[in-house]
Amino acid sequence: MYTHILLWPAATNSVASSFAKKIEVHLLDFTGDLYGQELKLDFVKRLRDTRPFAGVSELKEQLIRDIEAARKSISEPEASATMPN
Repeated sequence: MYTHILLWPAATNSVASSFAKKIEVHLLDFTGDLYGQELKLDFVKRLRDTRPFAGVSELKEQLIRDIEAARKSISEPEASATMPN
């Protein structure tokens, strides 16, 4: 089993939600094709609330901050203790 950090935007997609229960995640430090594969996800920590962005550049800046926060969060001892092996 592999363990990778992922980011999951908690916003809902009204079109996708009408067809199936799916979520889209940003999987860090992974290269490959997982399209159509079933993954097991363990939620460790909520980083922030969902909010609108003024544009793509603001969204990109926030994603960079989210990635940094996720990496820091997973390296903290209390978060690491909850991660599966």
